[in-house]
This record gives sequence, structure tokens and C-alpha cells, in this order.
Amino acid sequence: MFRLLYLIIFTFSWHLFADDKIVSSLEANDFKCNNLKSDHCSYTECRGRIPSYPLEILISVPQEVNGVKIHFHGHILNKFPQYERDLSEMVKSFNLNRSLCVSKNIVVFPRSEGNCKTYDLYLKDNQAILKFFFDIENALGLHFQNLSLSAHSGGGRTVARFLKSNLSISEVSIYDGIYSENDKDIIQDWFFKTKGSLKLSSVKGMTPEKMSLAIAKKISPEGSIRKTKIGEVTFEKQEAEKFQFLNRTSHNEDILKSHYKILEETWPLFQ
Repeated sequence: MFRLLYLIIFTFSWHLFADDKIVSSLEANDFKCNNLKSDHCSYTECRGRIPSYPLEILISVPQEVNGVKIHFHGHILNKFPQYERDLSEMVKSFNLNRSLCVSKNIVVFPRSEGNCKTYDLYLKDNQAILKFFFDIENALGLHFQNLSLSAHSGGGRTVARFLKSNLSISEVSIYDGIYSENDKDIIQDWFFKTKGSLKLSSVKGMTPEKMSLAIAKKISPEGSIRKTKIGEVTFEKQEAEKFQFLNRTSHNEDILKSHYKILEETWPLFQ
């Protein structure tokens, strides 16, 4: 009885103070941390580097933690500078702060330059990926069983490489980011072999729409498609067990602008 009571108290205390413990570990690994607020919700944002990766990493730490998500942003195209400044500004431009605050996932944002070339060079194979994740866990001071991945745009191919690694991944979310048959097949195979949760969004007329539709056809019957709105924008929504797909109209916007907007619009729904 005493042991059970101790475990309950310890578990409650860990959740209550998880933010402080994780932040202390990050600061001990030379990350610089700041407390932020969003709509009466508070979380901590830390920025630093790990040994296996050459560029800055931003880590969002909520008050209650039960998993880790790694997000790979897309290509730096020099077309929409508000989305392409440093990582903190990118998060603000996509209006992710509220979602990061209420999430129970630590979210890791590794920086990449150009057409995701840093990801391609330093996260290119199983050995590099495992080393990267080990360094993330070491910086956080915690080992996590619950790992999820997400990506926007060109970051989708990095997710595909992670899915071929030895990591156990419970959830994948990809925002207009599947550009090849090979990546499509890897993501689809992962879903059927592991029964992990898969969430996709795409923009009509973009290459990832074709790939996402092919995956949706395999997973979910066409009769499940229905119209929904996010703000003023119409989406086609398709769902099945552990699967969700949102396909966006361009809403009379430049299609590339829609490609950026979709992350902001569908990220909160996929958390």
C-alpha cells in the first residue's frame, strides 16, 4: 500500500514539475531557455545544439509531458520571408504557439538550410538518425517510448527516412509534404505494418495531393469523404481508424501561399 501511494505521488510530482526537470537538463546542455505565454497558457522554449547536428534546434516544453514530437520544416525558398527567419519566428509565423502550449508533447524543431539539405546530409541513414535521437534524449534527460514525427513540405522525405530506421514511431503527421512514390510507399507501409496513427493534409493542385489521395484510397473508402471548413477555407475530409486526411482548396490564393497556410490551419487539428 505504501509503495502504491509513493508511486502515485511520484507520478503526480513528475508531471507537475516535468517542465522544470527537462528545462534544467536542456540548460545543462547549453540550451538557452525562455518562459512564454499564449492565451493564459505557459510553456518553455529552448534553443541550442546537439553534437550530431550542426544547426540550431528549438525545443518546446509544455507543463505536462508524455511524449516527444520531431517536426521537420520545409524548403527555404526565399519567397515568404516571414516563414523563413529563425526557428522562433517561424513558429510565430505559422501561429503554432497556442498549440505548443496546450500540447503534451515536447516538440523538437531542427533547423535546415536550403532545400532541406541539412536534413539530407546529417539525417541520411539509420546510424545518423539513431545518433540524432540519442542526442535529443540526452539533452532532455529523458528516455521516451512515445515518439511522433511531423513535417511540412520537403521535410516529408526526412520523415520517410525516420520510418525506415529502428525507432518505434507511434504517430506521423505530414502537411503537404509527400513528393515521391518512394516516400508515399514507405509511409503507407509503415501505417499498415505498425497501425500507427497517420494524419495528412494537402493542397489541391500540388504534387503531395496526388500522393496523399493514393494513400487515402488504400486506407479509407471514398464514401467517407465530406466537406468541412477551417475558417473560411473549404476542405475535403476523409477519416478511418487511426487515419485522417484533409485536402484544401486554394481559396483563390496563390497555390504556394496555400501550401504554407495549410500548416497553420491543420496543425491544431492534428495535435
